[in-house]
Amino acid sequence: METTDTSRTDAVGAARDLLPTVLSYSYDTLDASLTGATDALTGDFKSDFQQLVDSAVRPSAADRKIVTTTAVQDASVVDADQAHATVLAFINQSTTAADQQTPKIDGARLRIGLEKVDGRWLISSIDPV
Repeated sequence: METTDTSRTDAVGAARDLLPTVLSYSYDTLDASLTGATDALTGDFKSDFQQLVDSAVRPSAADRKIVTTTAVQDASVVDADQAHATVLAFINQSTTAADQQTPKIDGARLRIGLEKVDGRWLISSIDPV
């Protein structure tokens, strides 16, 4: 049986691995990017994310030729058990667009909710801190 310490370590690792997949995209490979992103999500957050992508991200990305790359600078567990975890992550995002060739760098602190589904940690929420 998995221990809480193992859950804590695995949840942080999952957040580090999954966040770039969920928060990075390129206008020219958007469908592939979004398939990977939604595969990393669970619960209501998965459908909410898809709605946001369809209503805002997809039209803007295609129109402005946006490319966003996300890197996790650091992450630490806030709390965890065998099935749920909360991780605080510090990210940097680099964004370019047709009208913005010099990358714009933004930093953010995110509170990531994770749930263990079929033996795999998936993101159930992302909230700015």
